[in-house]
Amino acid sequence: MPAGLCLACFLASTIPSPAAPPGYVLQWSDDFTNQSLNLNCWSYAQTGWRRSAYNTPSAVAVTNGCLVISTYTAGGTNFTGFIDTAGKVLNSYGYYEAAIQFSNAPGNWSAFWLQSPFVGNTNNNPTNGVETDIFEHRCVDANGNSWLNGGDHALHWNGYGAAEQSRSWSSTNLGVGRGFHVYGLLWTSNRYTFYVDGRITWTTNDLVSSALQYIRLTSEVQSNGWAGAVPSGGYPNAANSPLKMFVDYVRYYAPPIPLELNRTAATGAVILSFSGESGKNYRVLAGTNLFLPRTNWTILAGGTFGPGWINYTDDSAVIPRKFYGIASP
Repeated sequence: MPAGLCLACFLASTIPSPAAPPGYVLQWSDDFTNQSLNLNCWSYAQTGWRRSAYNTPSAVAVTNGCLVISTYTAGGTNFTGFIDTAGKVLNSYGYYEAAIQFSNAPGNWSAFWLQSPFVGNTNNNPTNGVETDIFEHRCVDANGNSWLNGGDHALHWNGYGAAEQSRSWSSTNLGVGRGFHVYGLLWTSNRYTFYVDGRITWTTNDLVSSALQYIRLTSEVQSNGWAGAVPSGGYPNAANSPLKMFVDYVRYYAPPIPLELNRTAATGAVILSFSGESGKNYRVLAGTNLFLPRTNWTILAGGTFGPGWINYTDDSAVIPRKFYGIASP
């Protein structure tokens, strides 16, 4: 094995699962229970050369209930993986969470983050979106200092050139160097709140995105940069490399939408009254299991929010439906 690897590959027997904020409802998730990547939700992104590695679908696998992104070297070339939900799953305000075990080697870092299709615009407008790094992890920094148990949260906006603006928070003492840990972000209209294992680590109201954004899970390689130097001779080959980013699940919880229910005495029908951000689309949902993702609920109706409250009557409510919800988008 090449010298310089600071490995910490340990599969935790239990994964902590902090509760979502009160009122937030699971709307989308991937628990990676299929035999391969769900291409209805994810794409292999930025394939080809990126920094000091070649991004390839061959570095991405789904096995034993986990997404696995491997980093390895073959024929003098470093390989790793990069996936996202661009064009397939985009959301805005809400609570995002993932359970991840990171790999650890100099020159390599991994991340769980959100991106916007318009983040390259430089007019400092929240509708362009904000690169939101929910958590980034590296083994060492450019000066060789250990970050094995640390990481950072970061925001980048206004393009990636001279006008770029950034804010970040970091710590070397988060205890995340071994096993799975849960990383979360609560994104509201005026604030970002970041979590590690259910504990608030950073809160900021720097430019808050109002755009729809997509999820990214990535490992990257850059020698002599932010994460130190790639070991001489590279990393182990694909068959033997222990450098694997494991992701047990990714979840998105939608924020609550004001909702009032009334039942008519004569017919038993239910009248739903609700409101939301004017001009945004909504769906009226019904289900019999509160804990199923909203994607598994029945869509009763849809429309666009306007000013004031909207009323919807479910005449079939005489057939028991225990739960109602409003989803947007």
